[in-house]
Amino acid sequence: MSLSEKSRSSLYLGLGAVIRDEEAISEMLAHFPARDLDEAATKDHMRAEFALFGRQMADGFADAARERAALEQRMTDGFAHAAAERAALETRLLDAVAASAGEMRRWFLGLMVLMVTLAGVVVALIGVVSAPG
Repeated sequence: MSLSEKSRSSLYLGLGAVIRDEEAISEMLAHFPARDLDEAATKDHMRAEFALFGRQMADGFADAARERAALEQRMTDGFAHAAAERAALETRLLDAVAASAGEMRRWFLGLMVLMVTLAGVVVALIGVVSAPG
């Protein structure tokens, strides 16, 4: 069981009045350690605490760096996937435009042939109607 400095002091003074041997009282109280809060912080203790804190901070930063690297990798993978999808869509769109352009050319040529044919028929009809006789 640990004792506060106040309790330790009270026991020392009280026992000092009954037992006149200070060494015996000190030896007996040595079996009852003082609480950590009552002890002054030593340089070694502070160095150990700061070293522990430093290791914990380093571990935290290392964890954050690993998480950041994993996030960057997921983002890189996602951007690569999006770029591949965009390229595939672009290819499909260009193929569709090329197919539509070819079909439009065929329709245009067909309309031109039809117009030339109709023009020939009109010219022939005009020749028949305006022919004497």
